[in-house]
Amino acid sequence: MASRADNIASTLSLANFSKATELKKRIWFTIGALIVFRFLSFIPLPGVNPLVLETLYDQARGGILDLFNTFSGGSLERMSLIALGVMPYITASIVVQMAAALHPALGALKKEGATGRQKLNQYTRYGTVFLCVIQGWFLAAGLEAYGAQSGLQAVVQPGYMFRIGAVISLVGGTMFLLWLGEQITSRGIGNGVSLIIMAGIVARLPQVLGQLLEGGRTGSMDPLPEILALRERHGFRLHADCAYGGYYGLADNLARPARAAFDRLGEVDSIVVDPHKHGLQPYGCGCVLFRDPAVGRHYRHDSPYTYFSSSELHLGEISLECSRPGAAAVALWATQKLLPLVRGGEFAKRLSECRAAALELHAFIARDGRFIRAFEPELDIVVWAVRAGSAEESSARARGIFAEAERAGLYLALAELPVAFFGDPWGAGGTVVALRSVLMKPEQRAAIPRITALLAEAAGDPPRA
Repeated sequence: MASRADNIASTLSLANFSKATELKKRIWFTIGALIVFRFLSFIPLPGVNPLVLETLYDQARGGILDLFNTFSGGSLERMSLIALGVMPYITASIVVQMAAALHPALGALKKEGATGRQKLNQYTRYGTVFLCVIQGWFLAAGLEAYGAQSGLQAVVQPGYMFRIGAVISLVGGTMFLLWLGEQITSRGIGNGVSLIIMAGIVARLPQVLGQLLEGGRTGSMDPLPEILALRERHGFRLHADCAYGGYYGLADNLARPARAAFDRLGEVDSIVVDPHKHGLQPYGCGCVLFRDPAVGRHYRHDSPYTYFSSSELHLGEISLECSRPGAAAVALWATQKLLPLVRGGEFAKRLSECRAAALELHAFIARDGRFIRAFEPELDIVVWAVRAGSAEESSARARGIFAEAERAGLYLALAELPVAFFGDPWGAGGTVVALRSVLMKPEQRAAIPRITALLAEAAGDPPRA
């Protein structure tokens, strides 16, 4: 006998769908509710300066913070009314379910049918409100403290009135989302809370993918601890591309998210290392290291030639590849003998100097009104845009500065990046051609005054107030 689902599937067609008035109403209601959810994610908490908040979030970007921000659909970085999302409800639901399994009285409620489930749902809501109050209070207090510590005050008038107002707003925002989820479940399609979470993730997906694809050019680190947790759950193999930057685990001045990623780098299944990026060896001495050496037998690299980026040879490229297994192993062994990979050693100090140089250049760009800084460099790559009336004008000026700097002996690079990296000052979305500099030599730190002077000269007169 065919099931009800089979019967529905056999009669499903566009003609029948056009007659399904009730289904169309449910679909439109669900879409409308999700639009309301997205609209609320752009309404900030009362007493918060959104422009300063954006700068603070860029400084603290990375790791678990980005993960929660993704689940909230970007509400956390905007500190909106629904910044907590539905996570307090999910936490409370887990706690109540565990308590019902461990406590006889609560366990008995589960056996009472609809009446018992209603009481458990009521306890879950009480727990949600309690968690919202606690999380909201610490979120408001932490925002005040972090702003004061960094010198950028995102709260207009700090104090208990702001904290109380923030807690009331956040509790109301989360409870409204729960109500909206219930309405979607009863009057729309699917589970409302699950759809709200999915809508938040989907809304952030383009930006997350863009950041992932641009990470190599901007020196950004992926949230490795969270990715490792996903591997434990789903059982996939994890490869780390550290052809550039892999040795930065030795540096002593990394930010917290980057340090957290480097500290767990040894847990991946395979990793690429490439010593030449810091001038330690000739071009092409890279190799792949496998956590399980037996896996390496499935891979073979016997090409006698390297890759080329142009039709003509130049000093950065050679005709013969030296990354065959034997040569790569000898090169890696020789490097470690000459420069041991230990924290506090000569190589580690060089890396720390490189990142210090990048931070100093980033600080100069932040102070100069002609430029728009991106996020703080995690390693030694600095990117910035040129201040202008539009993204097109900014791109044109960046190309002009690039050419002028090259004539003066300062070699930069150009990179087309999402305007979101720079806070989208033009409000138009899309991309902008930005300037990029990689400070991979420790000597460049002492040369920062000269580098900034050449950059300022190439940029021309500062904009008039």
